[in-house]
Amino acid sequence: MSRTTPERPTVLILNKQELLGEALQRVPAYRALRQAFPEHRIVSLSRYDSQFAKGLAAAAHLFLDDCLTYQPIDDSPARLRGLARSLGPLDVVLDTRSNLHLVGSALALYLAAPRYIANGVGFFLRKGVRLGIEKRPYSHAERYHRMAELAAGRSLPFDGELPVQPKEDAAARKILPDSAAYFGIATGPVGSVKTWPLEGYVKVAAVIQERGLRPVALLGRDEADQRPWFEQNLSDAVIVDAQVARAHDCDLLWLLHAAADRLVGCVANENGLGHLVAARGVPLLTLAGETNARRWKPLTPVWRVIDAADFDASRKISAIPPKAVAKAIAEMAASRHPAAQAPVLRTEVAASATVLQGRAIGNAS
Repeated sequence: MSRTTPERPTVLILNKQELLGEALQRVPAYRALRQAFPEHRIVSLSRYDSQFAKGLAAAAHLFLDDCLTYQPIDDSPARLRGLARSLGPLDVVLDTRSNLHLVGSALALYLAAPRYIANGVGFFLRKGVRLGIEKRPYSHAERYHRMAELAAGRSLPFDGELPVQPKEDAAARKILPDSAAYFGIATGPVGSVKTWPLEGYVKVAAVIQERGLRPVALLGRDEADQRPWFEQNLSDAVIVDAQVARAHDCDLLWLLHAAADRLVGCVANENGLGHLVAARGVPLLTLAGETNARRWKPLTPVWRVIDAADFDASRKISAIPPKAVAKAIAEMAASRHPAAQAPVLRTEVAASATVLQGRAIGNAS
C-alpha cells in the first residue's frame, strides 16, 4: 500500500501491533468501517508490525487503503498530530489501544479529529459521536466492532470472513480431496507457554481416526520444525506446511487458510493459527493455558474451549489431560454438522452477526 495525500476524509485507526490473531480480530471492525465510510480513506497506523502489511496483504485492500507500520504513535503529541495531518483531512480516529497510558498522544488526536473514540473503559473518551458510557464487550473483536458502530452512529454487520485465494484453494483441494473427511490439528511453537505438549496429540489423533476422519497437521512458519515429529508419531496425518506450500507454488498462510475450509473441525492452541482456522467458520476447539482465550474469542460461530485452569491452578497448558481433549473432539466429530454443538467441559459460542446487528447504539449492557 502506498502512502499518498488524497483529498478524501480519513478514518485513522491507532494500533499497538497486528500480529496474525490480532489482525484477524480486527477484520469485522475494518469491514464495518468500509461499509459505513465508503468515501473515506481508511488507514491503519501501528506502532510495531501488522499482518495486513505482510501475510494478509492480499485481502487488506478490501477494507484498508493504507497500512503503515513502525509509526511514532507513542511519541510527542506534536509529532503524532503532524503524522496524522500528512495522511489527509482527518475525520475519524479510533484508538484501539486499551491501556491509554500515553495520554498526551491520545489527546493530540482527540483535539485534532472531529470524531474520536478510544478503547478505554466504557468507551468514555469519545468526541463527535453520541456521548455516554457503556460496558465494553468482553472480546477484543466485539470491542473493535463496537467502536466502528459508535463512529458510524448505527449498527453494522459483523463479518470476519476473508476471501480464499484461488491458487491456494485449488492446491488445498488436491492436498485434501473430497474422498475423505478431515479434522485439523494446529499446534504452536515448541516451548511456548501457549503450546500444548505434542505428545498429547497421539491420543487425539487416535480418536480422530476412530471417527472415520483423517488428521491434518497445520504447521505455520513457526512450527516448521515439527514435521519430523508428525511423520514419526502420526504417520497417517496429512501435513500442510511450508514444504507443501513450496511444492504447490503457494503462499503458506493462504494455503493454511484454504485448507481449513476442508476440515470438519479443528483443535488449536490459543494462537494465530487457531484464529486463521476460525476465520473460515470451522468448528474450533481451543486449548487455553495462561492466556485469556475468551478475551481473544475466535470468530467461528461454533467454539469450544478447554481451560488449563480447570485442571491446575498454575494455568500451565500442559495440565490439560489428553483424555479431556479426546472427549471433546469425539463429540465434535460425531456431530459432523458445522453448526452443531455438543456439550463438553465449557462450551462457548461466538456472538452471531444477528445479535451484534441488533444491538442498539449507545445502549449500556
